[in-house]
Amino acid sequence: MRKVLGIQVGHDAAAALVVDGTIVADVAEERFTRVKNDCSFPLNAIEYCLAHAGIGSTDLDAIALPSHYLHPDVPVFLDIPSGSLPKENRSLKSKLKQAVLSYSALGSKEQTVLPAYQKPLALAPGCKVVLVDHHKAHAGSAYYTSGLNSERALVARARERLEAREVE
Repeated sequence: MRKVLGIQVGHDAAAALVVDGTIVADVAEERFTRVKNDCSFPLNAIEYCLAHAGIGSTDLDAIALPSHYLHPDVPVFLDIPSGSLPKENRSLKSKLKQAVLSYSALGSKEQTVLPAYQKPLALAPGCKVVLVDHHKAHAGSAYYTSGLNSERALVARARERLEAREVE
C-alpha cells in the first residue's frame, strides 16, 4: 500500500493524502484556522489527513511538495530522514531573487522555530521527499481525477498572461 502526502506550504496552505492512487483526504489549512488564504505551515491539515486515514506520519512512503525548492519551514515541522532531502531545481534568476530578498527588508523574516513542547512530525527512514513542478502538479491532479486514467489526454496551459484591456 503506497501512501503519499502532498503539502502546499505558502498561499492557500493545504494537505492531501493519496493511498494507492486514491485521494483519501484533502483539506485547506484555512478550514481550521479560519484565516482566508492561510499561508502558515498546514500542520492542522496534515494531522487531519493522517487521522482521517487512520495512519501515522511514520506510515508515509513519500511527501510531495509542489515547488522547485524546499520551503524553509518543511524541515522545521517534519523530521526528514537524512538522505531523503530532494535536489532543488532552481533557476539562476530564482536563486538571485532569493539572495537579494534575504538581504533586504522585504525578505527579512524570522526563522520558524517550534515551541519546546512541540516536536517535528517523525517520518519513516525510507520516506522520500519529492519536489514536483507546481504547474505539473495542477496538470496531474486534473488528469488523475478526471476518470481518464487508462486513456491518453492532453493537458495544456497558456505560456503568456492575458492583459486586461480597457473597453471604450
